[in-house]
Amino acid sequence: MEEKKARKISLSTFFLIFAIIVIIVLSIFIFKIYNEKAEENQRSSDLQAQVNSLNETINNLQGKTNDISETINSNELNNSSIQNSEKNINYDVEVSLSEIENIQVSDDDTDIKDFYKKYKGKTIKVTGYVSSFGDEFDSELGAKSATGVNIGNSESYETIVYAYGVTYNSDIIEKIHKLKEGSKVSLIGTLSDSWSKPVEIHLTNIIE
Repeated sequence: MEEKKARKISLSTFFLIFAIIVIIVLSIFIFKIYNEKAEENQRSSDLQAQVNSLNETINNLQGKTNDISETINSNELNNSSIQNSEKNINYDVEVSLSEIENIQVSDDDTDIKDFYKKYKGKTIKVTGYVSSFGDEFDSELGAKSATGVNIGNSESYETIVYAYGVTYNSDIIEKIHKLKEGSKVSLIGTLSDSWSKPVEIHLTNIIE
């Protein structure tokens, strides 16, 4: 009886010890799995953070790209508008400043007469540099009849062309007032009725 009792205790002790070992092994295994899962979650969080950072960088770059594209489109639109506005200004012929400058004024005014005959009745465009401004007065009325601008070459600004707009043409007068000395402009208009040097032009438009 005592032997059977001792065996039962021995078996119970064995199973108890075995159970404890199994519990320890399972605990170690579960702890290891938990740690691996925690590390995996941390790596996943790190990767997600990197992805978010990359997405933010991409969005910032996309925003800058859009800004650049808008700027380019805006510049193209402005350039196109300027080009179109210039295309809409009609003139018959472009006369160089040097052609006017080289006119020889002699006793019989042959050169300047020929020049006026050549361009009389045509709308001409002349490009030069603003040298000064001036007003023209009607001696009979004693009042200002026109506002003008003198243009010359880039070196001396010596007046080669005197262009003026009559006082009731407010658009032309406003453009004249906005001009700055030394700025390059294209004057469009028709020759005056008098043969003179500087050549006189009735302004119809100004392109800065």
